[in-house]
Amino acid sequence: MDASLHGADLEIPPFTEDYGSVQFEERRPHRGCVDSAAALRAYLQGSQSATSTSGGKKGHSNDDAGAKVAADVKATKDMPQYHGPAREAVMAACKTLELECNCSEPQGAAQWDDTVALLAGGAALGAVETLVRGCGARIGDSDLAAFGEKNGEERDLGQLAETLEKAVNALQSTLEKEAKLGCDFVKDELAKKEAELMSKEAEKAKRIRPGRRRQETSHRGQG
Repeated sequence: MDASLHGADLEIPPFTEDYGSVQFEERRPHRGCVDSAAALRAYLQGSQSATSTSGGKKGHSNDDAGAKVAADVKATKDMPQYHGPAREAVMAACKTLELECNCSEPQGAAQWDDTVALLAGGAALGAVETLVRGCGARIGDSDLAAFGEKNGEERDLGQLAETLEKAVNALQSTLEKEAKLGCDFVKDELAKKEAELMSKEAEKAKRIRPGRRRQETSHRGQG
């Protein structure tokens, strides 16, 4: 997540305020949102990117790059608002489907009534698509940021299962892309820190050498 925060080329307030207890436990006390915000606060504890008062230079609303960064920042700041409800929707759907699989139809029923399964599966599909769009927005993928928006309501359980499977695969792939970006960010930051340390050591060595030469010259003169 630090990669998303550090990549913002806009002046933004500290992200800890957006995930703070005041923002969710008092203003938006949905259980899922509160839990997600608390988890994000724990993950970002000690992060310089998350607590910085500025993500970089000021962006411009009429600039395409600035608009894209603004969208990335919004998707990152709003994470608890879609992660929490989406997680709750998936968990509720799983419980409903587990119960539905253990239900039975009245004797002599012409066919199995799949209404409950369709409603639960539809809720899970909407939640997964929301997570894909949020993740896509965070990594700056415009196609993934619009994932599933053209999907209609599935009326057949088989079609719903197929669409849900595709959405889950897309979510896994998108999360892997985001994780790779995060790993690359950490590698780059470590390389920068190492380069800075080596530069400081080199500067320190330059300052020490002239002093040693003066001492050696002074000792020779005394001898």
